[in-house]
Amino acid sequence: MKGHPGTGKSTIAEAIATSLRCPLLDKDDIRDATLSLSSATSAALNDLSYDALWRVAATQIRLGLSVVLDSPLSRRRHLDRILTFAGNHRVLIVECRASDHAEWRRRVERRAAEQGRGHKPATWQDLERLLGRYDGCTEYDVGEVPRLVVDTTGSGGHHGVLSSVMEFIQAMPWEEQLQLGTDNTESFLEGSHQPLGKTLVAVEMHKRSAVVAVVVVGPDKGIGIWYNSCTEHPNPISFAALMMMLVAQFGERE
Repeated sequence: MKGHPGTGKSTIAEAIATSLRCPLLDKDDIRDATLSLSSATSAALNDLSYDALWRVAATQIRLGLSVVLDSPLSRRRHLDRILTFAGNHRVLIVECRASDHAEWRRRVERRAAEQGRGHKPATWQDLERLLGRYDGCTEYDVGEVPRLVVDTTGSGGHHGVLSSVMEFIQAMPWEEQLQLGTDNTESFLEGSHQPLGKTLVAVEMHKRSAVVAVVVVGPDKGIGIWYNSCTEHPNPISFAALMMMLVAQFGERE
């Protein structure tokens, strides 16, 4: 996620994580836990919060899980850190904006009234001072990282935003993560000694890049499956869901 306080990042992040059933890591949860550390500066605590967020996120990715990161992502160095620990895993950015400043202001002040003391801006003036300190640094070039910018104060509401976000995610060419020609694939194909027939690339979209399989249907209608979990620790639930999908696709037709 990317965006200023009060633009609806957390609401959309929660909806995405619920839809994809993947971990949600919120930088503010960590930052709020540091409020009692009055001896440290706000900048130092902010950096500490980001560092903790990146470490936890890296662990989830190492375990083969997709993850939703909720933070302002206000500086390019934050994105660079994500790209570093994400490695070969795909990174997407959903940037939330609020074109209706009156609604934006209501959100900021309503949250302050409901949640009480915290590190987030409590008034519109607080937010304006924060944006002034940014001095335009949030408008950086994200390079080749796919990005979707959504207006959370638009007529479609949060449901419309979530629909756009899910379409954005599903439109990504996740099968590009297949590395045909790896040792596993070569061994499988060479050992078969049969024409390949037709090939289907199947992606278990529910876990987004967690499970990928290539199904090879030979002339004798036998089916061979090459399974790549994109991790050393495959998720058995994702694998089972993928196999059910393949059986449904091939069971009657083949």
